[in-house]
Amino acid sequence: MREVGFASDGKSVVLDLCRTCHLIWFDRGELISLPRLPGEIAEVERSREIREEFQERKRRRDRDTVDTYLQRGPMAIGGVPTPDGEGRLKLQRLPEGIWEQLVAILGVPAEMGVQPLRIVPWLTWSLIALLLAVNLLLGFDSQVARDFGLIPALWDRHGGFDFLSSFVLHGDLLHLFFNCCFLWVFGDNCEDYLGRWLFGLLLIGASLGGSIAHIAAYPNSTIPLVGASGAISGAMLFYALQFPQARLGRAFHLGAIWIRYPAWIWIGLWLLFQVLAAFRHAGDGEAGVAYLAHIGGALVGTCLWLGLRIRERTAEAP
Repeated sequence: MREVGFASDGKSVVLDLCRTCHLIWFDRGELISLPRLPGEIAEVERSREIREEFQERKRRRDRDTVDTYLQRGPMAIGGVPTPDGEGRLKLQRLPEGIWEQLVAILGVPAEMGVQPLRIVPWLTWSLIALLLAVNLLLGFDSQVARDFGLIPALWDRHGGFDFLSSFVLHGDLLHLFFNCCFLWVFGDNCEDYLGRWLFGLLLIGASLGGSIAHIAAYPNSTIPLVGASGAISGAMLFYALQFPQARLGRAFHLGAIWIRYPAWIWIGLWLLFQVLAAFRHAGDGEAGVAYLAHIGGALVGTCLWLGLRIRERTAEAP
C-alpha cells in the first residue's frame, strides 16, 4: 500500500493506494468526505427519487395483497404484518377454500398454490360420498366389520366379495374422516392427470395390492381388515412422484402459523414410518394398523407411475 494525500475545499484526506491492483482503499468516512461533481449530485438525487418510487409501489402492492387475505377471514392471515411499511411481508399462498383450511388445522396436510383442475373430479367426490353414506348409515357396527371385512384366514369367503366390502367399511369415525380427507387432497389431482378410468384402476389395484400384502404377512389372522387406506396410499405415492413441485401446508395455533413443505418429502416420511412400523410389528397380527396394506398400495402407485414413464420415453424415442 502507498499513502496518497488529497486536499479539497480546505480538507486533507490521506488515501491508501494499492500498487498491485491499482485500487484505492477508503477508511470509514473518507469516501463521503470527498467532493462530488454537480452531475454526480444530480444523479444521486435521481436515484433517490427512483428508490422512493419503487418503495411506494412495493408498499401499495403489499397493501393490496394483505387486503386480499384479510377478506378471507382470520384463518387465512396468520403471520401477515400490518401494511404500515414496517417489517418484511411474508405472505404464502394459503389453501383456497375454508374446508381445506379447517382440515389442515385438524392435522391433514392441505395443498397450497396448486394448479386448477382441468376436470371435475366426479370419481373422487363420488367415492367420498359413498364412504360417508355407508359408514354413517351402518354406524361402524363391529359385527358388520366381522361379517364383511377381509379376514386373512378366510379371504376367499363370499367369493372374494370381502376385497370390495372391506374397502368401503371403516373402523370408526376418525378412521373414516382421515381417509376421506386424504382422498380429497390427493385423489382429485390424480384423477385429473390420469382420467377417471385409469384413476379407478389405480385405486382398485392399490386396494388389492394392499390386501394381498396384508394377507401374505398374516395368513392365519382372524382380525378383519377394513378401510380404503391401501387404495389411498397408492394415490399418495403416485401424487408424490408425478407432482414433485407440489407443496403441502399444515396449520398450527388455529391457523395463526402455516408451515409449507414439498409434498414428496411429507409422503416420503410417511412411507418411511410405515416401513419402520411394519418391521416393529412383524409377526404381530394385532398391531391395530395395517402397515403392510399401506406399503402394498404404495407399491402399486409407484409401479403405475414407473410404467407410465417408461411408456412415455418409449413413445418419444426415435
